[in-house]
Amino acid sequence: MGVGIECNALAKWLKEELGVERICVTGLSLGGHTAALAASISPIPIAAAPGFAWSTSTGVWTTGALSNRIDWANLESDINAHPGYEPLFESLGTGLDRWLVRDQEIAQQIDSLPELQETQEVTKNLAKSKLKLLANHFSHLGNYPVPKDASLIHYVLGEYDYFYSRDQMTGMDRVWPGTTFEVHPTGHVDGFLLYG
Repeated sequence: MGVGIECNALAKWLKEELGVERICVTGLSLGGHTAALAASISPIPIAAAPGFAWSTSTGVWTTGALSNRIDWANLESDINAHPGYEPLFESLGTGLDRWLVRDQEIAQQIDSLPELQETQEVTKNLAKSKLKLLANHFSHLGNYPVPKDASLIHYVLGEYDYFYSRDQMTGMDRVWPGTTFEVHPTGHVDGFLLYG
């Protein structure tokens, strides 16, 4: 969030001090997610071109390419050793509550949201289940304001991007209607080189 706020300070300076009218933020992977967040919280319409990111970071940690790099047993042991975590988890609801309150159409389709579908692997792993909840709460762009002009947001995606598994997330065109995207025949890392 801090980078998004700094980005908006820079956009304001560009506009007010240098007279720049057309501003676009971009980034790849987490940087792309941050660019989208910056557009979301901007008080003025700004364009964003997020690359190789999507509506939430949840899949990156729980089912994507990085999920096998996490010591799930140790994380689960930590969760079980600290009962004080449970009130936090309970307070987060589905992790998407801010989005569901703002968008009643999505709220009516809650059972079909990929972010809330529990795979057998996640259900039997307490740590993955809790991380999924936290990641949805803090990173799902549906929980943040729709940009002033969502038509200025254009995603560049990789068809074989297994870091952000798009099939396990609601599309940005549903999260922020008006958002557009293009999909290239590439993965996450090679996409940086070929299309970033």
